[in-house]
Amino acid sequence: MADVIAPLPADARLVQWRREGERLQAGVTSAETDPRRFVSAFQGHPLLADVAANPASDAKGMQLDFDLARAPAPGAAGAAGGTP
Repeated sequence: MADVIAPLPADARLVQWRREGERLQAGVTSAETDPRRFVSAFQGHPLLADVAANPASDAKGMQLDFDLARAPAPGAAGAAGGTP
């Protein structure tokens, strides 16, 4: 959860989270109202790059929905035909 909290705006607070398989949902309160700010915060993250942000129903935060990427297996970089 530290990876979810770290890139968020300074005033953001994690108020709920739920993981179901490869999906993670996080509810965040913040004065920031632009969903693009939340999406751009995770660009390039190795596990959380696929995120959607939608304003919370109470208009006091965001609902973040992540498709969790699988971390590459150790040694996978050279496993598919590297230089002999």
